Amino acid sequence: MLIILTREAVKDTTADVVVQNALQEANKHFGGNLRFSRFDFAGNSGLRLNVTLTINDVNAIGARRNDTRKVHAACWHAHSTFFDALPEGTEIRSCQTVMHAGDKWHDFNMGSIARPLMASHACNCMEWNTGGVLPFPVNV
Repeated sequence: MLIILTREAVKDTTADVVVQNALQEANKHFGGNLRFSRFDFAGNSGLRLNVTLTINDVNAIGARRNDTRKVHAACWHAHSTFFDALPEGTEIRSCQTVMHAGDKWHDFNMGSIARPLMASHACNCMEWNTGGVLPFPVNV
């Protein structure tokens, strides 16, 4: 995904530090299971980064699964928590979609017509949300 920060969001630091801080903030809710598998600047402005959010452990919170298979990718909840930790006004471009930090996150069918699978249900977050410690609703 492409993250485009505003100059106001960066202020006295750099874009990579701002994005790493957002990852640390999201990791507070996911037990440190989130990490970047890709993290590099795009263009010359210093405000655009290409990042891929992934996980360390497929059995821990924040891991996406595809129907019954475990996938080495971050789930919908992990992505939305990370996006919400980015400064307001940050633009996020992914899969031909443009979103902004602070937007309401919409659930979607990532399965097929024959075997629908909503993004909010393609993970183990519901199993982990026993104490209500997660910053998001798991029953969307």
